Amino acid sequence: MATGTELYHVADCIIDGSNDYRENFVSMSSADRIWEVHGYADTFGVVLDDDEAGLIADTVVAMLSRLSAGEIPGTNDWYHDFEKPLREAAEDDKDAGAYAHTADGVPIEIFARPNEDGSYSILHVEDGQAVTRLDGCWPLDSNLSGSYEHPEGIRLDAEQVQSLGIEVEG
Repeated sequence: MATGTELYHVADCIIDGSNDYRENFVSMSSADRIWEVHGYADTFGVVLDDDEAGLIADTVVAMLSRLSAGEIPGTNDWYHDFEKPLREAAEDDKDAGAYAHTADGVPIEIFARPNEDGSYSILHVEDGQAVTRLDGCWPLDSNLSGSYEHPEGIRLDAEQVQSLGIEVEG
């Protein structure tokens, strides 16, 4: 069984595909979508069962349908309608945790520091510097997933910090 972080990562990569690919994905049969999700997962070394692949496919189609209808989901919509169901689907999600990594893929230990506004800044344990990329999250005040560079640093809400298993300072 895949972790929630793995389910989310595969789904996020499909969403981040080209417009032509996304349109093609929505128009596929359910069986073809599941096969396509397995292909994406294999690329990342993630092994899915058909139920997991089906969940990813259904969640991606629902979000792509909203996007193609001209709806622009806010950060909370994205998290609650897209990310959270995928993370909660995996039994071992709380053990998966979030991770930051160098450009070479080396894991970096991170922690969350509370801000006055109730958000959390995600920082490197080693030097306290801001984490600028974090797979498996949707930073506050951003239209991009944490897989993309956020030069000003990653800020998350309390629910995301908890669901990703990030240790909170203090």
